[in-house]
Amino acid sequence: MRLINCRELRLEEFIGQNIPDYAILSHTWDSDEISFADFAQGQSARKGWTKITQTCKLAIEHDFNYAWIDTCCINKSSSAELTEAINSMYTWYAASRVCFAYLSDFDASNRESSFFSSRWFTRGWTLQELIAPRLLQFYDSSWKLYGSKEKLSGNIAQVTGIDEQVLKQLELRTNLQELLDAIPVSRKMSWASNRQTTRTEDIAYCLLGIFRVNMSLIYGEGEQAFVRLQKEIISRTNDLTILAWKTETETMPWDHFSILAPSPKEFSNSGSIVLSQDLKYNPDFTITNKGIQITAALPIHRSMEMPILSLHCHHRDTPDKPLGIYLGNIGGGVYSRATPNLIATEKAGARSSEVSVFLSIHKQRAGNPAQSALFQGQNFQFKTTVSPLFPWNATFEHMSTYPEKRWDKEFGFRAKDTQAFVGMNTYRVEWPNDTLEFVVACGFGPGIEPWVCINNHGSELWYAANDRDSLRVGEMGSKSQNEHIVLQSRMQRARIYVDVEIRPFYGGHNEPRWMQVEVRVNRKRKLFRIRHKRRHQIASQYLEGYLEGSTSQKLLT
Repeated sequence: MRLINCRELRLEEFIGQNIPDYAILSHTWDSDEISFADFAQGQSARKGWTKITQTCKLAIEHDFNYAWIDTCCINKSSSAELTEAINSMYTWYAASRVCFAYLSDFDASNRESSFFSSRWFTRGWTLQELIAPRLLQFYDSSWKLYGSKEKLSGNIAQVTGIDEQVLKQLELRTNLQELLDAIPVSRKMSWASNRQTTRTEDIAYCLLGIFRVNMSLIYGEGEQAFVRLQKEIISRTNDLTILAWKTETETMPWDHFSILAPSPKEFSNSGSIVLSQDLKYNPDFTITNKGIQITAALPIHRSMEMPILSLHCHHRDTPDKPLGIYLGNIGGGVYSRATPNLIATEKAGARSSEVSVFLSIHKQRAGNPAQSALFQGQNFQFKTTVSPLFPWNATFEHMSTYPEKRWDKEFGFRAKDTQAFVGMNTYRVEWPNDTLEFVVACGFGPGIEPWVCINNHGSELWYAANDRDSLRVGEMGSKSQNEHIVLQSRMQRARIYVDVEIRPFYGGHNEPRWMQVEVRVNRKRKLFRIRHKRRHQIASQYLEGYLEGSTSQKLLT
């Protein structure tokens, strides 16, 4: 470890236990920093030297003869030295007698300058520099003392999400490492969820010390660095909250994703997660060449037949709602993460017996051509029939479709290549001074025959469709299968009768080629009553074969 001799402004190297007490600097890098090579050339008028001289001045004022600064104490031209330094950095900050946090963009004398708006609170590397030192003092752009970590701990905890007791280790005389070990992995990940690094890999490397792991540095590997970090963490703990992440990106139930998060930002909603039981009662899980192997009893979400893996944790304010993640079966005893934009709440019900399964760490999609042959899904051809007796002063239109990527406006939903599907269409009947809306949903799943249902604006189905919640729509739609509604316009004193029917289409083939969904809009009650009495049964077997060519029937909107 190299340290700056603060009185002579020269570097000295120390090995093993023979390291003197030292101060350490925490800062964000500027454009004119002094490197190891620059320092060897001697002091100059460059702006970067101010940080060095001011740090040394403060160290001497605190009765320390040595200081460490990352810009000039590491020879970054040596990959071996850089790897050792990054793996040791958390320890170096923790071993320092005092840490000076210099906020170059914060002026305490300026009322318009905000302490928590400083870049220092957004950078990845400064997270460990905030946590590790027992004594940390903040200095503004003029090197004036603003306050200490302990005195500002309440506000810092509120802004950063870091547990306040972690920030008050000096006052509470706590063992920081024992405290960090007791905090769930997902909660520690959440501390880094809103932080950035210049290089993609550094968002993983800056967390090494917090999780007590060591890794080789491979710049150029991109997001794979964070995947490697998670693997290292898994090798050291059976804390399942490492899987308690969610993405803000909208996903479909039939898409398959890695069980591991792509970055810390996916843990932004995990700041209040606590363990539901001691880790010694958690199942063991290990990394294999087939994925993460774990033995677990999987509760079943009956509507979409998606297993939920219990993570044995809950949010602090909802202990009665244990958390889990949805899994998608991709065959061979391997499961992927399904609907990663959702964290499941476990429900009471039957569980499978404990089985050993593998959780994929590779991103896979059911719609990939290489995998499409594994699934025998369904296509839904949509046809809309509007009666000639429809009110002359009203209009009927198709408003929206979800998921759009599965919608063919010349046909309907194409979902032949997937094992589960939920589709939703919303429609509108509009008069000059009144508007009525409704939703039509359809779908299927493993063990669930093709279904269709309809409901008015304001119904649970409507709200679920409006939220694009495919799981909830699938659960309600496959159970209710409501096939008719009445649209009542009080302003126009008119009623519109709408019913929906699903039936297989054979087209001269022995096996059904697709499912036909017909939406009929009529003003007369007679046809509606006939429809109400004659309810068609949906198909009772999986359809086989692929859609061939185009159809002569088109969606009328």
